Amino acid sequence: MKRYIIFMLVLISFNTYAQNAEDGLRYSQSNYFSSARSASMAGAFGALGGDFSSIRINPAGLGIYRHNEISFTQALSFINAEQSLKTENSQKFNVSNDSKSWNLGQLGAVFVINSESMKASGFDGIKLGFGYNLINNFDRAYFGSSYKANNSFLDLTVQFANGKAANELYKFSDKLINDALLIQDVDKDTHTYATALTQGEKVNQYQKVEESGYQGEYLFSIATNYKRKLFFGASLGIEVLDYTNRTIYSESTLDGSASLLNHYSYYKNLNQSGWGLNAKLGLIYKPIQNLSLGLAVHTSTSFDLDEEYYTSVDANYKTEIDGKKQHIAESPFNTHSFNYEKPFKLIFSGAYLFGQRALISTDVEYINYSKARFSIKGDKFPYEDINSEIKEVYNGVFNFRIGGEFRLNSLFSLRTGYAFQDSPYEKGTINDNSQKNIFTGGLGFRYQNFFANFAYVRTQYNDSYVFYNYNDSESTPIISSLIEQKVSNNDFMLSVGLNF
Repeated sequence: MKRYIIFMLVLISFNTYAQNAEDGLRYSQSNYFSSARSASMAGAFGALGGDFSSIRINPAGLGIYRHNEISFTQALSFINAEQSLKTENSQKFNVSNDSKSWNLGQLGAVFVINSESMKASGFDGIKLGFGYNLINNFDRAYFGSSYKANNSFLDLTVQFANGKAANELYKFSDKLINDALLIQDVDKDTHTYATALTQGEKVNQYQKVEESGYQGEYLFSIATNYKRKLFFGASLGIEVLDYTNRTIYSESTLDGSASLLNHYSYYKNLNQSGWGLNAKLGLIYKPIQNLSLGLAVHTSTSFDLDEEYYTSVDANYKTEIDGKKQHIAESPFNTHSFNYEKPFKLIFSGAYLFGQRALISTDVEYINYSKARFSIKGDKFPYEDINSEIKEVYNGVFNFRIGGEFRLNSLFSLRTGYAFQDSPYEKGTINDNSQKNIFTGGLGFRYQNFFANFAYVRTQYNDSYVFYNYNDSESTPIISSLIEQKVSNNDFMLSVGLNF
């Protein structure tokens, strides 16, 4: 049976580093909504070109340009997560989480270099593109809770601590919990541990997560076309990312509890940042004037990442233990460098123009998330467990985008679109139904050399997680309650630009 894939609250104790399979998925998924025009058509621009964000889909789209251009986009995002928790006694709790952020969607410039000698041979000059596109916005906050839970995270900690002396415990979780007296070595010969809770005691559980950061790409692109029938393009991409996660997990005893524990909190602080390189190659072919067919290949992106990580535990007791009611333990401040390889992408595109008034465009993208890999200086052995988990629980998917545009007159255009992103999880895992449905719309304005575009993007998907999960097939599983989320993102985007 497939293991649960979860938003991990805690580190599995045998893992020396803070990375897990979810980190790989986070940095491998991306959107194509960095400009308002592209976003309003659900990012279906692989065969169209002529928009700066389209260059990161298919760099051959740069060859469509006839004039120099500068443009930039700002985006305002609102995220809502409606959580549903069903307890053991069938009580159901609902919690709503909201967050918002303001981001730079894209900033770019395109330069057209005409050459008489190239025109004489059928080529339409050289087109150069430079700029930045936002790939991911990590800003999000959510809160989850479980009431009268039948097990505790301390039970899981005991499983990892058993058989080890106190100075051998994992210093970022197990040792801190032991130092705060939440678990104790009750048999010094066998190093058997027990929790500060009484046998079978129920607890209330809470988790607050604050995520922040971004993932963006700086592009350096070149393209041309042959008789405006066959378009070629290539890009060098430098991806940058900065991700911060602050997690607080707490448990409190119930009124009338027989144990001495009142409540405790486990704090996790994580930052990962770095950069990676990739290349993109693209073609667009027009068999007839109104039909465009596109093909693009994105190589894998090789990241060099640095990590900062530290944890702490704050435990409060009803009576004094060793002279005080509060016991605090802090981990050392850990820094670590590692490599991550993001999988390649293959994108097929098609677009059809209905005269000068309307168009329809579609993209089909393939990406195999199970090909992601962690390593240290190219050596995958330290991450053998995580890489095996990635291979086991993620799969290859086809994502689909379709968009349309209708010109009302010489000044205004209406746009709409839909995108479907399939779940990256294998069947049988906890999030195998986490497909994303994306609905888009927008308005375009163009007057002489100036243009402005507005877009609205609504993304909907389901998401599930547990606070912790322990199942080694040799002992009783220790799994927290399942929390289900319905997540909706509402993005408002405005782009302005100038042709010259």
